Amino acid sequence: MWNKLSVGKKFTCIQVVIALIILIPFIWFVQSAMSKTTQEQINLQITQFASIMNGNFEIISDQIIQESNNSLAFFESNFSAIYGEKGADSFQIGEPTLLESKNVPSLYYNGINLVGNTDLVDHFSALTGGVATIFVRDGNEFVRIGTSLKNEAGNRMVGTSPRLCRNDKSKSSNFLWQSPPSRKRLYVNL
Repeated sequence: MWNKLSVGKKFTCIQVVIALIILIPFIWFVQSAMSKTTQEQINLQITQFASIMNGNFEIISDQIIQESNNSLAFFESNFSAIYGEKGADSFQIGEPTLLESKNVPSLYYNGINLVGNTDLVDHFSALTGGVATIFVRDGNEFVRIGTSLKNEAGNRMVGTSPRLCRNDKSKSSNFLWQSPPSRKRLYVNL
């Protein structure tokens, strides 16, 4: 068949073969280079996005902690205004008190039993629109003894505990534990 072709057709066939021999590796090289560049750009964009998200998360979490600290300071100032100034022995743990069919340690502030007392949490909620809870430690858990938090039925969630475990690393993102010498602060993500 090759011998029957004219010189012009043979020349055209040779040119096509040479073009394919040159173009196929060139196309492969360009495609792989573009693929690598595209992948690098995608990785760069993902890294930049992750950095931005991390920065935003830190800003938001700092704002939440600052707002929590402000709310706590406001709550504590109201605490003093309603129940008297805090002294070195203002908080005392007493004998258990029955709360929602559960015996919990009594928590006294300047001689006032805070178990079941909702005056302060209601006052705080009325002023801020937020939820306030007073916890007492009972063994390895914290029990709500005064709260403006209500369940679906509209009942206060006193006598209940948030689901936490200080030793469980898988739940460490659910709370921030601070331990000043005089008291414990527990910020709970419900």
